[in-house]
Amino acid sequence: MESNGLAELGVLGVLAEEPADTDTVRERLRHNFSRYWTAGYGALEPTVERLREAGHVAAVTSVTEAGRRETEYEITDDGRERLRTLLNEPIPDDEIPMGGPRLVLTLGFLHHLPADERSERLAALVDRFERARSRWTDIKATHEETLAEPTGYRRDLQDLAIRLIDTYCRWLTDLRDELGAEPQRRS
Repeated sequence: MESNGLAELGVLGVLAEEPADTDTVRERLRHNFSRYWTAGYGALEPTVERLREAGHVAAVTSVTEAGRRETEYEITDDGRERLRTLLNEPIPDDEIPMGGPRLVLTLGFLHHLPADERSERLAALVDRFERARSRWTDIKATHEETLAEPTGYRRDLQDLAIRLIDTYCRWLTDLRDELGAEPQRRS
């Protein structure tokens, strides 16, 4: 997913939880996801405007007691559908097993999907990680066969990738079981 898609996912995910102004959206994304992805002013402002023009968010302007105008954005029904589409887009192979912004944002906002769809998405992610494990196991076996000394940092990195995949699979399976009983959260 390109940078615009990540920004859309981030904005819609935050606004699906509650209406907010762009500074609040940016702060929530920074607080929850800044280790993996940061939405700068150059990406966030145009994204909110594009989403507004597309009908995915609506601007609500109010006047404070001090007479200052404030604009907050709220997600629309079309925006919820767009968020649903974004949450179901494939995770790039290069984000498995080490994680990346697309994977982390998807996992961070997955609770906005209906329970059955969320469960299917989690099962699909487990399947993706299991296929990645098979590839990493094959790579490790090839290296062990071809290298005179199958030790050192390369083997350690392969072992790390496999351990990360195993951890993701356990966590995603547990999450699917745990969230399967919860109703979808909506603002």
